[in-house]
Amino acid sequence: MFNFNKLTKSGLVPLFFYICFILFIGVSSARQGLSHYYADAAIRSGSDADAASAISFQPNNPKARKTLGIIFLRRRDYAAAADAFDNAAANQQNDYLTWLRLGYSRYKLGQFDEAEQAYRIAVFLAPNYDQPNYYLGKMLLDTGRPGQAFPYLSKAAEHDMALYPEILHHARKTYPDDPAAIQNAAMLETTDANKIFARYLIKHSFMTPKVKAFLVGDQLTAAEKDGFVGYLIRRRNYEVAREVWLSRFADKNVDSNALIFDGGFENITESDVSGFGWQIDQRVSETAVARVEKEARSGAHSLQIKFAGDVELQRAILSQLIYVQPNRKYELKYSYRSENLVSAGLPALVISHGRSGTILAESVIQRTPNGKWVDSTISFVTDALPVVRIGLQRVSCNTSPCPIFGGIYLDDFAVRER
Repeated sequence: MFNFNKLTKSGLVPLFFYICFILFIGVSSARQGLSHYYADAAIRSGSDADAASAISFQPNNPKARKTLGIIFLRRRDYAAAADAFDNAAANQQNDYLTWLRLGYSRYKLGQFDEAEQAYRIAVFLAPNYDQPNYYLGKMLLDTGRPGQAFPYLSKAAEHDMALYPEILHHARKTYPDDPAAIQNAAMLETTDANKIFARYLIKHSFMTPKVKAFLVGDQLTAAEKDGFVGYLIRRRNYEVAREVWLSRFADKNVDSNALIFDGGFENITESDVSGFGWQIDQRVSETAVARVEKEARSGAHSLQIKFAGDVELQRAILSQLIYVQPNRKYELKYSYRSENLVSAGLPALVISHGRSGTILAESVIQRTPNGKWVDSTISFVTDALPVVRIGLQRVSCNTSPCPIFGGIYLDDFAVRER
């Protein structure tokens, strides 16, 4: 006769329940594994049948629900996507991406309150990620709340600098022709952000006191300032370009009121790449330019230019962009001397239009007797553009070929209004 008590005492019942438990765990693990397998397959194939299989094996698997939602998003079936992400979020509440996708689905359905709630949960879960901040900010902006929107948009840009141009574009559309409001909306916190913003304003012919203070301040390197100077010149903001350029020499004894920089060649060591200062074109063939201490007209140095052959015509060997007032009369004073200068096409000091290069005035460098210094003056009148270029070049020659030999020395350049 069967003895149940004996069976219980022998431990077979606990063993039976243990075996059932192991089988349950095994089946559950298998179902979970199959659910994940079909979810991965659905992502690759875009098949909602695979996604449905993933859900059938494990109905509360958040990954399966998210996969189904992504497939619906791809198809722009936002209502179905919202249902899938809503279910996924209920089973995995700490996944910011699920809340973000749910918010996007609700937004596309025009359910703005629900979208905002989902976006805010995503921001709460991932406050320092760019995507939640961007999507919440963009939705707030699109629904007419720029004051609430731009703090989130700016924070998104802080974490992804590539977003700054877009954020600035939105700010400019929101606050047209108001650079100060654009700046306030952008909420610039870093040097890199300020550089992007400065370039954006310059591109659109804007400027603010804060941006100018940044450009002339000490946060930028000399090379970065040179880059901004060149960009400002190309955008025809010559006044600010000159201020930024002069700020490079704040700790040096430079006369910021002088229209010519380093007219005595006491500081030049190389061509100034910014656009202001002395430009030396080392690519002009058969020439050599050097600062020397040989018999300067005044001070310690002068500039020597040697010629040794067929030097190209109408190409400035030496030049400097000068910031002037428009429609005024000026004169350039300078000193020169020549040394065994021989050519049918002598060099000349030329004053030209700052952009077109049209010659406003010129004066040929003559052969000087016994190599003595000669003081010379060129008068010129500016037009509406507030910059002119002073340059040394060979203007013309009536023979071909037209070589030039010898050398000249230059010193004591100064420009003043008449």
